[in-house]
Amino acid sequence: MIPKSELIFVYEGYWGDKKFAFGSTEEDALKALERCYAYGEPEEDLEDRLGTHWAIGDESEGWRIVPREVKVQHIDGTVYGSFPNNLPVHLYWDCPSCGYNWGDDVLADTKFPHLVLCKHRKNSGLETSYFLVHISEEDRVKLNGT
Repeated sequence: MIPKSELIFVYEGYWGDKKFAFGSTEEDALKALERCYAYGEPEEDLEDRLGTHWAIGDESEGWRIVPREVKVQHIDGTVYGSFPNNLPVHLYWDCPSCGYNWGDDVLADTKFPHLVLCKHRKNSGLETSYFLVHISEEDRVKLNGT
C-alpha cells in the first residue's frame, strides 16, 4: 500500500538563492543541474548560462546542492509512450493541492516513485510542494516495452 505522506530529504540545486533543479538524491540533483538550461559557460548565443563552477563556502558564487527535509505526499500518475518503441515518454499527474494538471518528460533512467514539484499555478497562495508519483504495474510494463 502506498503511504499517504512521509518526510524525506530533497536535494535542491541553486545558483545564489535561485533554485534551478532538484532530485531525490544528491546524484539526481546533480544530473538535473547539468541538464538545466542555466548550467554551462556563457556564450554569445547562450547568454542564460551562468557557469559550471561550484560555490566554495556559503558566500561564494557558483552552483551548490542543498539538502532539505520536506513532507511529501504520495500520488498516482500515468505514463504515455515507450522507450523501446522510440516514443517520447511523458508522466501525467494532477496536483492534489491546487488541481493543476502536469505533464513531465520522463528519461530512460527515471526511477519510480518519481519526485515532482508543483508551484501551484492555480492557487499562488499555496507554498511550493513536492510529491512522489507512483505508476501502475501496467504503466511499468508499457514503459519498458515488455
